[in-house]
Amino acid sequence: MLVREKLESRAPAFDLSAACSGCVYALSVSSQMMKSGAYKNVLVIGADKLSKLVDWNDRNTAVLFGDGAGAVVLQSRPNTFLCYSLLGPEYTGVELLQSPVEGPITMHGREVFKFGVRIIENAGFATPTLAYEICRPPRCQRPAFIV
Repeated sequence: MLVREKLESRAPAFDLSAACSGCVYALSVSSQMMKSGAYKNVLVIGADKLSKLVDWNDRNTAVLFGDGAGAVVLQSRPNTFLCYSLLGPEYTGVELLQSPVEGPITMHGREVFKFGVRIIENAGFATPTLAYEICRPPRCQRPAFIV
């Protein structure tokens, strides 16, 4: 791993590929590693290169998907809040967002947004119970909620 070599670290590293929910999954896995006591510090790095999969003539998707990268360092401290997550599959709505290996990505934006809101409501989360709302790409149309 190039990053591990640059940091001169002996820590384990792995790839977690979960598309749009990758950040949420990475934070959840990292939080569990810290809760278990296995690690006190975790570096989460995310990167996407979607520009090669976008049909630039499709205004429903071209303006929403792009290339980007980011990183966050998580540190476990006594008596502090760690990430809580409820992860699971959802098999309905798959036709609303398609991302073939060779592209292009197609999406029905309004329906995807409504779908996400419905999933959160069906999980029993009401707006007052949300501690944090993280706005995430594409263009803050699909929020990730931390409860």
